[in-house]
Amino acid sequence: MIFLRNTPNFTGAAVHGDRLDFEALQAALERITGERCEWPAYEGARLRVLGVCEELGEALKGNRGRVLIPNEEQTSHHDKNLYLAFNIFWPELIFVTMALNEFVDLYISKEAENSYRAGEDYRTVWDSSVAQVRSFQSAIAEAFQQVIPASSVTGIMQQLNSDYFDISHYAVQYLDDLNFNYLEMDKEMRREKLITIAKQIAQQGSDYQKVKQDVQEAALKNNGKMTEVAPFVQYPAHIEW
Repeated sequence: MIFLRNTPNFTGAAVHGDRLDFEALQAALERITGERCEWPAYEGARLRVLGVCEELGEALKGNRGRVLIPNEEQTSHHDKNLYLAFNIFWPELIFVTMALNEFVDLYISKEAENSYRAGEDYRTVWDSSVAQVRSFQSAIAEAFQQVIPASSVTGIMQQLNSDYFDISHYAVQYLDDLNFNYLEMDKEMRREKLITIAKQIAQQGSDYQKVKQDVQEAALKNNGKMTEVAPFVQYPAHIEW
């Protein structure tokens, strides 16, 4: 099963699982997010979720980390399980978690042919891809709650599952700004600011609107799409996770 652990500097979370876990999650994410431009307004968000799929694929090729973790069910300290692992920034992971809520809704509506109460339709209620995605989101939420204060858990969980969050035409370059600024913070500041970052992603305030305007202008100038505009920041070559 997939599980997450915070990285030492709270830069992000390390996603752990065995080969079967990663293959199943990769397939589920690809299926849930649909075909290329199937939902054009959601293409930017789709590409960010597929970024997780790329990391899963790299981990499966052996290009990311591997860790030995003791099997708690065994008494021998020599008995350990080998897990694949990769790291992902917290701002990125928060957005992916929220975006998956909308992709699940789009997916089950499609699979149930827009029937009333599509999530309870016989074609979707036991859908394995939905189950995989929900399990992944649950693992993310559990790791997130290990970073933020206990007093803030209820409020932030409501924020992450808000009906008002809309990822259509989302300027995902804003996530690169958040990731970059998050990297500039020290360890304790990251813990303090994570709730604020989650709210910034969800509420799409003035900072976000400025980035979106810049992205739209760049896309128009180059006669392209918002998804084709490169990030406005350059990530460092080495990251202290």
